[in-house]
Amino acid sequence: METKTLSSFIKNLPESFFEQLIRDIPTGRWIKLLQDEPNVKEFVFEGFSVHLSKLPNTFQQPQVHIRLRKLLRNKLEVLEKVLLIWEDEKLALIAFVEMFDQVFLLENLESFKDLLGPERFCAALYVLKYSQQADFEERIDENFWKREPDFETAEFLIPVWTAWKYFIQEYPEAVKWLENILREMPPEPAQGEKAPPAAAEPGVKAEERKRLKLERKLEKMQAEHKHLHDQLIHYKQEAEALRVHLSEWQDSFEQRLRDEIDSHRRRWYRRYRSIDQEALHTLKETKDQIASILSRAERAFELQREADEEYGLVSEIRQKLLQMELYLREIEKIYGSSLVVHSEVAKVKQALQEEKKRLLHIPGIEKALQNDLAHVSETDLTRQVRLLEVDAKNLLNLNSIQKLLDRMSALGVISGLEPLQHEIRRKKQQIFDLLYDQFSPPKMMALEGDDFRDLEEFVESNQSGKYDLYLDGYNILLRIHGEDATQHDSSLTKLREHLIDAVASKSHLFRRVFLIFDGLEESREQSGNLQVIYSDKTRGHTADSIIIDALQKRRDRLTLLVTEDYGIIDAVESKIYATIGVYDFYMFIFDLN
Repeated sequence: METKTLSSFIKNLPESFFEQLIRDIPTGRWIKLLQDEPNVKEFVFEGFSVHLSKLPNTFQQPQVHIRLRKLLRNKLEVLEKVLLIWEDEKLALIAFVEMFDQVFLLENLESFKDLLGPERFCAALYVLKYSQQADFEERIDENFWKREPDFETAEFLIPVWTAWKYFIQEYPEAVKWLENILREMPPEPAQGEKAPPAAAEPGVKAEERKRLKLERKLEKMQAEHKHLHDQLIHYKQEAEALRVHLSEWQDSFEQRLRDEIDSHRRRWYRRYRSIDQEALHTLKETKDQIASILSRAERAFELQREADEEYGLVSEIRQKLLQMELYLREIEKIYGSSLVVHSEVAKVKQALQEEKKRLLHIPGIEKALQNDLAHVSETDLTRQVRLLEVDAKNLLNLNSIQKLLDRMSALGVISGLEPLQHEIRRKKQQIFDLLYDQFSPPKMMALEGDDFRDLEEFVESNQSGKYDLYLDGYNILLRIHGEDATQHDSSLTKLREHLIDAVASKSHLFRRVFLIFDGLEESREQSGNLQVIYSDKTRGHTADSIIIDALQKRRDRLTLLVTEDYGIIDAVESKIYATIGVYDFYMFIFDLN
């Protein structure tokens, strides 16, 4: 399918067309398609549980269908795949339309549309490439999508039924054949229902369907075979032309070589001949010609020096670009961190951008830019780390880089990274200081028995394995990263997945761990002793209420709570052993101490 054709095809399609495609394709095939397309799956099921056992029910949610219709209208590559699946599912319907020639289809367009439904009939026309023709295209207007069946809908089938009537008069047992075929046909699933598994088809019907599929595959393979055969002939012709060209080039090279050797021989022998007046005249002309060429060379060099003074050398241009880039980054930091930006800074920023644009348009600028990224040194990496913002969102990236460098250094793959590692530690310490300044510790509860300075010391005492741990998920993320870092759904999802993975890596240190988030549908996902819980905010159930209800029902105080929501802390203060600060817990699970 050509994208251009598909784009023009969907331009005026109604929502009912995409909804019909969604209903016609079994839920199982939709789930497989979405699992093969992670980005599409994330968009469609955003806010819903993506546990494999719940996907069939989740797929029937109205919000999921709305997102699918929007996706099919705006993502041509996804719509192409869906139409191929629909073609496979509705092979018999397409074969029925293909039996009639295009003139008959145009004459009985209204009957076919009312019999099959405008959405399915339109999809079949596209699959058969009829919709691309002007006669069909002008008939698919806003009235096309109105289905008004009447007695004329089946009128074009009267010749078929008449022939069948004559046939059963001669072979009455054929009535049972039709009854068996109709009885064996699987019913179409209703909207919201799963498609039933295909039953074993009767011999004739099954063989016919197999034959239709095989014929389509055979036609496709024959077309591919013809294409490959044409390519083979083309490549053979190219190879023959290249062989002839090579032979001609070899002959020409040998001839030029003989001529060059003869020329050298003549010049060598000419050294021993006497010089006459004609030869002296030739030498004088040669001397004048050389002088003229040297003069032109001096003029060319002078022009080049003027061009260098006007445009600059490669090294100078690279230095200017680098310096301007550093100044622009510094100005970006000012815009991000300063409450008030001086007007002169704004003017300088505009001037730097205009100058950079001018430099990027001078002749030969590609020489100054080539291989900029091909030779990144340890010094370049150190400079990039130094320019990172002091922001919690960069903390995970720095920690991942540190672990990667440690592993590479342990394997002996790389060495001499002490300055880079020092810069990473320094940048992390800056972020730690920033985070610590932002936090006021929550109302801590006295630990019974032994005194513990922090969570690490409590875990090292081997007592944490007796306690259940309750985590207020979004409270942790919002306190650490702030609301700005979690405004976009994709950013919040990424941060949430990082938190779940980090908690899972430390969950073995506690008896059980409960990580609770606000959600659109209540669900629970179990992984070892870690249970990730999503509340149903549409029913008034929040993560706060789930934590409070669970802790108030407990008869013991073998629980730890990670939150800085004082509403939760005040409600369950008498039911928990201790409250852990968000900052301390975050540093603990990510090994950032």
